[in-house]
Amino acid sequence: MIPVNLKGIESWGRWLAAQKLGIMRDVDYAWGQYGLYNYVPAPYHYWAVGGVTTLPFILVCSLLCCIVEDDDEPKPQYNN
Repeated sequence: MIPVNLKGIESWGRWLAAQKLGIMRDVDYAWGQYGLYNYVPAPYHYWAVGGVTTLPFILVCSLLCCIVEDDDEPKPQYNN
C-alpha cells in the first residue's frame, strides 16, 4: 500500500541530498587546500576520505568481535 502523503519522505530526501552536496563541497575544498588533486584522480578522493574515516570504526568493531573471554576453567586431565 502506497501512502498518500509523501511530504515527510520527500523532505528527508531533500535534506539527504543537501547533506551529500555539503560533504562533497567540504571534501573538495580540503582536497584542494592540501594540493592532493595531482596525486589522486577526482572521483577517487571521496572514496579515500570515506575509507580513512570509516577504517578505525571497522577495526575497533572487528577487534571487539574477536575478543573471546575464557570463563570456563580447563577440565583436569586424569591419567589412568
